[in-house]
Amino acid sequence: MDNIMKFLTPKSQTACIDDRSSVRQALEKMRFHGYNALPVIDENGMYVGTLTEGDFLWHLIRSGSADLRRQENVSVHSLIRPGWNPPVQADATMADLLERVRERNFAPVVDGRGCFVGLITRKDVLAYFARLHASFTDEASS
Repeated sequence: MDNIMKFLTPKSQTACIDDRSSVRQALEKMRFHGYNALPVIDENGMYVGTLTEGDFLWHLIRSGSADLRRQENVSVHSLIRPGWNPPVQADATMADLLERVRERNFAPVVDGRGCFVGLITRKDVLAYFARLHASFTDEASS
């Protein structure tokens, strides 16, 4: 059985949004890093959810204003969709991980306390399975 932690991009190398951040701060962070989704963590390091470009777009439409100055007083916490992109536990199976990244670009990973430890990208999981498939193909042709 494979340990999913070998695919982990640690929290220290991951762009995250603090749940106390304003919509403006989060949008600027997302733009700076060039991502279309970012994990959200609270002040204790607990994973709270994931925000996407779509979440921000729908918020701006509902608010009736794309003026970022008006978004400085709105917390990203109010944009989080409960249950969307739930995390995987650090001891999850490869099957669990594969199921999660089948639906999303990344799977947030938490420890036993629910603290965010990093994420695993769909790209890394697919690369693993491509290498695995290639090794089986090479063995079969030998």
